[in-house]
Amino acid sequence: HLACRADIVSLVLGAHPQQEAVEGLNVADDKLYVNTWKVKGEDMYELIIMDLKGKILKTTYIPFDIPSPARVSPFAFKNNKFYQLVENLDEEEWEMRVVDLK
Repeated sequence: HLACRADIVSLVLGAHPQQEAVEGLNVADDKLYVNTWKVKGEDMYELIIMDLKGKILKTTYIPFDIPSPARVSPFAFKNNKFYQLVENLDEEEWEMRVVDLK
């Protein structure tokens, strides 16, 4: 069960003093994966990995194709990895992006 601490709630609402507003929140493998809008370069978005009590375990940047109503890019977190299906418009095919988060 997920503890509802004030620092987690403020992070999700964008009020955490050290973090950008949250794009998404996912729970997998007893961890919170928090995608923010903070960007480095063209497509490297901040990812904050937290334990279920809200302690930040790691902050990193991952390539993230932002889904939109007109274009989907399904993604998931599992076993310390980030998976995302990214549409290659030039080749007209889907590609699996895998990022090791260790």
